[in-house]
Amino acid sequence: AFAAIGAIVLALLVLRLPDDAPRSEAKGQIVAYPAIGGAGAGVAREESVATPLRWRDPRVLPWHLIGVIGGHGHAVLLGVIGFLVIDRLGVSPGGGGDVGAAQQAVGIVMMAGAGAQLLAQWALIPHLGLGPKRLMIWGLAIGGAGAALTAFAETLHALTIGFAIVSLGMGLFRPGYTAGPSLAVEEEEQGAVAGMVTSVNGFAFIAAPAAGVLIYGLWAPLPFLIVAGVFAALAAWIWLRVDNVT
Repeated sequence: AFAAIGAIVLALLVLRLPDDAPRSEAKGQIVAYPAIGGAGAGVAREESVATPLRWRDPRVLPWHLIGVIGGHGHAVLLGVIGFLVIDRLGVSPGGGGDVGAAQQAVGIVMMAGAGAQLLAQWALIPHLGLGPKRLMIWGLAIGGAGAALTAFAETLHALTIGFAIVSLGMGLFRPGYTAGPSLAVEEEEQGAVAGMVTSVNGFAFIAAPAAGVLIYGLWAPLPFLIVAGVFAALAAWIWLRVDNVT
């Protein structure tokens, strides 16, 4: 199914997306300022050499650190939530439980999380009109509270609500992180910063899920409690150290 979706998207890109490549060479001389009657037309604009945007650029580095830490916390929870549902409800196939019941329970919790994340991005963010800094602070606070609740949830309803709260928070946090670096740089640097943001989002899912499962094996609530604490500390750091961008 995922391969089919990818093929459909590829076909739409090839067939429907307009080509943004220039169709002809620019003609005429570039001038430094507008002129009346051609006066000053011979003054060419001074060419500037763009400096590549670097990861350690102070305008974007704090945002990327926030994205790495918050993204890793979210990836940890996504990696262990299925195991927590199976263990708490006693529907493990290996323990004599029903495979169908395990799949259904995990599916319900994951679907509630996806719905909550869409609710945040499609409804709450446009309605509230919060800037990137406040989006991240509220997202981390809500996500941390949901993680703490999920850590000790014993029923399917409690697990569903807890993980939905986590996902609601992440639905606020991720757009805040995406917007922050973009607003912190100039127009000509948007392509570079977009690539950085995409890399940070993907980087969080390399080792974090496996690390989460390792911690989960020590004590089931532990990864959720660690993430809750990290989210609280990160929200406080953002509040005190990160400037607003508009």
